[in-house]
Amino acid sequence: MVEDESKFNSPLLHQAVMLAGSAFIAQEVAIGAGFSSRKALRRTLFERAKLLYEFETENDAYTQIQALLLMTHWHGSDVGHKDPIYWFDLAYSTAERVGLLGSLELGSFSHKHRLWWCLYVRDRILSLGFRRPLRIPNSDVTMSLLESTKYYSSELYHELVLLMLGEASAMLKWENQERMMLLFIQEIKLAHCVGVIVDRIKGGDELDHTAMPEMRGLTSQVNETLSELHDCSMLHLLPGSAVTIIGIILEASLPDLKVSDKIVRQQAMSNLYACEEAAGHLLQTYPAAEIVISKVQNARGHLLGLVTT
Repeated sequence: MVEDESKFNSPLLHQAVMLAGSAFIAQEVAIGAGFSSRKALRRTLFERAKLLYEFETENDAYTQIQALLLMTHWHGSDVGHKDPIYWFDLAYSTAERVGLLGSLELGSFSHKHRLWWCLYVRDRILSLGFRRPLRIPNSDVTMSLLESTKYYSSELYHELVLLMLGEASAMLKWENQERMMLLFIQEIKLAHCVGVIVDRIKGGDELDHTAMPEMRGLTSQVNETLSELHDCSMLHLLPGSAVTIIGIILEASLPDLKVSDKIVRQQAMSNLYACEEAAGHLLQTYPAAEIVISKVQNARGHLLGLVTT
């Protein structure tokens, strides 16, 4: 890939990686590259990847899955635009077609293991964000499969790759790779918990009213975290999954706008403003944040009597 461009023989994956990476560049960099905004740059990269996929330029199924997963991180608002669920379903159906899950060996941790776990985690995030049933059943996860992550070993990178990345090459050092893998394992475990919750919600289980104080405490903690990130000018660095979390916090706070307790109402309103501000920072990178902003404005309109039902 470094010494011979022909080794990087997937234009589809290349554009998808560029799309994912563009979420973390400064607005000034996008404008300097000739685009009106970071959002415009990401839209262009997504459209390129979309065309390359639709014209079947990539034959390798595993490369297709990687690219499709990365494409789920773009959610435009254009007419006729296909949402992330569409691209995920394509990725998952491709994985089923090639028997990805059945090919995983318990005594090792290969690229296929990593790919399947990425599918698994993304499925849970999309289920929360779009309120749709899980595509990958919880029964597909076994502790023995999860324990296969202990066979992970860090990779060695060409010195030219490290030189090209500059200061960012520190993330490819052995100790940082090990740390990131540990974080990913915890994310997998958290995703499993999310899957159980989604199943219960879809099963019609109602929320225990005794859990309301705990839920309010959690929404308050998220509010504080968003405030700290704002003070550090880091809100724009939140990943796409943050839009899902912000949306959940927003909806969890809406019922409290109508309670008689003044303190609870004030906290709910504070949560709304925090969600709106965070969504505003993410809008250029993740257009789906516009949905959160719209819900906040609608809730505020109801409170002020500007919107009637």
